[in-house]
Amino acid sequence: MKNIVFYIAVLASVFASCERLDPTPPPNPFDEIVYPEPPAPLPEPDSSSIVGLHKFIFSQSCAVPGCHDGAFEPDFRTVQSTYSTLVFQ
Repeated sequence: MKNIVFYIAVLASVFASCERLDPTPPPNPFDEIVYPEPPAPLPEPDSSSIVGLHKFIFSQSCAVPGCHDGAFEPDFRTVQSTYSTLVFQ
């Protein structure tokens, strides 16, 4: 008889301690963030400028690997080295 009373007391305390859950989810704090628009893509360089020459002509791959990698002249790795090679040679 004592066991039955004990189990009834335990079940009553379990049911009494349960609270009703709110069916609405909590607010999401990340919904209020306003993200900036991505930057516009850069326009293609003018093909008659040094940047255009480097992009369209000198930075293209050569038939010989390592031909224009700066180990020897001409050095066309960057725009600056392309300009230096073309102007100061």
